[in-house]
Amino acid sequence: MTVESHKRYEFINRIHVKEYTVISVILKIIISIITCLILFFVMIPIFFEGIGILLFIGTSIILVRYIIRFGIRKVGCMQIRTIFDFYSDRLVMRYDYIDREDDMGPRSEEYTFYYRDIIDLEYSVPLQCLNIKCGPILKIHYHRNSKEVEKDYTRNKKYYKNLIYLPQNKIDEFLKDIQQYSGINVKRLH
Repeated sequence: MTVESHKRYEFINRIHVKEYTVISVILKIIISIITCLILFFVMIPIFFEGIGILLFIGTSIILVRYIIRFGIRKVGCMQIRTIFDFYSDRLVMRYDYIDREDDMGPRSEEYTFYYRDIIDLEYSVPLQCLNIKCGPILKIHYHRNSKEVEKDYTRNKKYYKNLIYLPQNKIDEFLKDIQQYSGINVKRLH
C-alpha cells in the first residue's frame, strides 16, 4: 500500500559540493614527488637488498594514491531539481539525479525528516534559505552499479544543517506548510 503525500513542491535548489581545483592537482603532484624522494633516501641503506626495492615501490604507490584521493578541494554550488513531499509525520526531499563529482557517480538521494526529530526551523531572509535542524534518514541509489545505501543520521548532530534555498514565489507557502505539518514555528533571521 502506497501512502500519498499531502502536498508536493518541485523547484531548483542549490547544494554545496566540493570541487577539485587546478592548484590542488599541482600540489598533489609536488607532494607525491617529495614523498617518493623522502622514501627513497630513507630506504637507501636497505635499497640494495632485494626487499628494499619492493618495500620502496609498494610504500610509494600507497602514499601517492592516498595523497591523490584526499586532495585539496574548494566548495562550490550546484543547482539541482528537488522534490519535496509533505506527509503527516515526515518531510521527504528528493534529488532524482545528482552527480556530486566525488567518484561515486550519478545517484538518486532521498532525505527523510521526521517532524518529531526536528529541533528547529530557521529561515534566513537575506539568503532565502531554510535550515532544517534535524538529522535525516538518507537513502541513496547509485545508478552506476544499482547499489542501494541507507544511512540513519537522526542522532548525529553533524548532519543537523539541511539547507533549502526557496524560490521567491514559493517562500510564504512553503514556510506555512512546513510550519503546519511539523507544528514547529519557523524563526525568521534577518
